[in-house]
Amino acid sequence: MNRFDLPVEHMEKIVPHARLEWDTGRVSVEMGEDREEAITAEKERPCDKQDLFTDGSLTEEGVGGAAVWMRWGREKDRRTRRIGEPDENTVYEAELMGLTLGMDIALTNGFRGTIHIGMDNQAILTTIRTRRAKFAQFLWRGFERSVKEYLKRHRSNNIKLRWVPGHEGVEGNERADEAAKEAARTEREGDGEGGREGELDWIEEEVIPMSRAATRQRLMEQIKEKRKAEWKASTRFERINRYDPTLPSKTFSKLTAKMRRKQASIIFQMRTGHIQLQKHMSRIGKAESPL
Repeated sequence: MNRFDLPVEHMEKIVPHARLEWDTGRVSVEMGEDREEAITAEKERPCDKQDLFTDGSLTEEGVGGAAVWMRWGREKDRRTRRIGEPDENTVYEAELMGLTLGMDIALTNGFRGTIHIGMDNQAILTTIRTRRAKFAQFLWRGFERSVKEYLKRHRSNNIKLRWVPGHEGVEGNERADEAAKEAARTEREGDGEGGREGELDWIEEEVIPMSRAATRQRLMEQIKEKRKAEWKASTRFERINRYDPTLPSKTFSKLTAKMRRKQASIIFQMRTGHIQLQKHMSRIGKAESPL
C-alpha cells in the first residue's frame, strides 16, 4: 500500500453485516420505478412547512453535501459541508452527508411531526429501506444517531423520504444541487436565512475517512499508470507499439474472450509476427524463401 502512497490509517473501517437501527414504523421510503410518474407526483405535491431537499456533488475541486429547508415553498435555511477530495471520497458519501445535514436542520430548528425529505439518489434510499449499510458506515452511523435523536424528541415525530429525480425543475432539488456543488468547491459556510450552528457537532469536528471505493479507484489508476511506464521502458515496446498502441489495455483480452485457446494463440502470433507463415520462417532460417 505504501508503494502507492495510500494512507491506510485514514481509510474507512467496514464492519460486516452492519445494520442500521431505528423504529421502522416511523421512517418510511417512497421510491417508484417510473421517473416520469415520480416527476409528475412531485410537481403536484403540495408544499409543507418541513420540506427538506438534500443532494451531494463530486467535482474536480472536491466532494460536498448540502441540505435546503423549503418552508411553504420558500428557502428558510441550508447547511453545506465539504467532505474531501475527489480521489478520496465518493458522490454516494456526499449524498449521505447532505441527508445528515438535512437532519441537522430539523434538529436545530426544532421540527416537530413529520419531516419530508426529497433526494435524487436511489442507492441511499434503498439502504434506508433495507437498513443494511455496506459502505460509508461512518456517515451512516452519524445519520442513524440523528434519526434516533429526532424520533426520541416527540412521539409524533416521523421521517418520510422520497425519490425526486434530479434536474427536472423542482426548486428545492435545484437549490440543493447548487448548494452541494458550491460545498464541493469551498469549505462549509453558513448560508441561507436562519443559518445557525448545528446540533450534530461531529459533522464539523470529525474528519471523514477516505472511502474504500474511491481508494480502490485511485489505486487502480496508479497501477495503470505504473504499467504504462513499465511497458514503455520494455525492449518490446517499439516493435509491438507499431500494431497495438493501446497496450497495456484489455483490448486483446476482449478480442479473444470467447475464442478457444488455440484460436487466441494464433491471433497473438499474428500480432507479434511470430507465426508459422513463410515470411517468418524464412527470417529465422527455416524456409528458403519468404514467398
